[in-house]
Amino acid sequence: LFMESSASKLLCHLPVPAPVVVAQKSPILKRRNSLLPSRISGRQSARRSVTSVRSMRGKRKTRAIPEFFDLTRHQNIRLRAPSTKKKRISLHRVEDTEVVVELLNGQKVEVACRSDVISRDVFSLIVQNMNINEHVFFGLSFIRDGEHYFIEDHQRLEKFAPSGWKSVSRVGVKVPYVLHLRFKFYPQILDFIKTDVTMNELYLQCRRDVLEERIQPKRDAAFELAALALQAEFGNRPPPVITDYFDIQHYLPKKFSSYEDQTRLKNILAELHGHYAGTRISEAKHKYIQICQRHPDFGAHIHRVFRTKPTSSHGSSPFDPDTGSSLWIGIMPRGISIYEQQGGAREVIAEHIWPHTQTLQFDKKRFVIVAVGSHDEQIESTFYTDHHTK
Repeated sequence: LFMESSASKLLCHLPVPAPVVVAQKSPILKRRNSLLPSRISGRQSARRSVTSVRSMRGKRKTRAIPEFFDLTRHQNIRLRAPSTKKKRISLHRVEDTEVVVELLNGQKVEVACRSDVISRDVFSLIVQNMNINEHVFFGLSFIRDGEHYFIEDHQRLEKFAPSGWKSVSRVGVKVPYVLHLRFKFYPQILDFIKTDVTMNELYLQCRRDVLEERIQPKRDAAFELAALALQAEFGNRPPPVITDYFDIQHYLPKKFSSYEDQTRLKNILAELHGHYAGTRISEAKHKYIQICQRHPDFGAHIHRVFRTKPTSSHGSSPFDPDTGSSLWIGIMPRGISIYEQQGGAREVIAEHIWPHTQTLQFDKKRFVIVAVGSHDEQIESTFYTDHHTK
């Protein structure tokens, strides 16, 4: 009995043998991956869009083109100016019309307004839409005979509008009225500018001023400016075998590009462009502005004048009837400069800074500057304009 009970206890502690399983060929089960792009609702298109955005960002530019010449970059914007509340009843006829404001980047803003709108209302609407906080530098101007005239904040736009502008609704013929948002006061140092938006606008203003010859740099400076503009608008120079990646007229003033071999000019500019490899876009723009700031024409409002009163037979000729050369005055922050065309360039022949300017006299087309000389004597400089409003 003792032996049987011990054996039964021992058997209780022995491991129970596992049942014998006959191996059979089982079917292969494929796991359904719920993370496959094809099984994710809406993720496939999103992934493709992200990939396309990344490819666009990484896409290399094939041609340099300034922002204000790239007509495909911007679409026209349509805005409506606020209506001015009338304080009193007036017999002045007011019509619904439209004014177009061209920005420095070439974009056009179509502003629907009343014909009695004042400049301040349109200006505030534009700078707010462009997110320009430092609007004290800017103004609205219109062009007459290639010269910019600024409109004061309180003035009505219709005072300077072309004939028929306010009669669109009655006549049915649309008369274009184009204004320009541009720098009225040029900052003399970059530290005056606090936002990237204003800095980019100043770069565009300088680019336009150089190409339109309001700023007239010497040849070497003009080529250096062109190379910096290429770096800012294209990036690093492409391989040396490629030189036809920009248009000469987009980067050099006409007087340096019209009468020379275009291929040779492109080779020179491409080589100069290569000197700025690795320069960041913002740094290239800053250097461009700083070179322009050192030029005596920077920030000048230039207007054509004459030594003697022009007659009706003189017409719209820019040349002075007596001297045969062109004459301008430049209104600047430090005073008034007198320019004369010499050897294909505009040269300063006299300068009247404000502390030494006694009076300015106007009489219809006659304009007189009375300055104080080095020996306290009065010096009068008399000029004439082609229109009394100038």
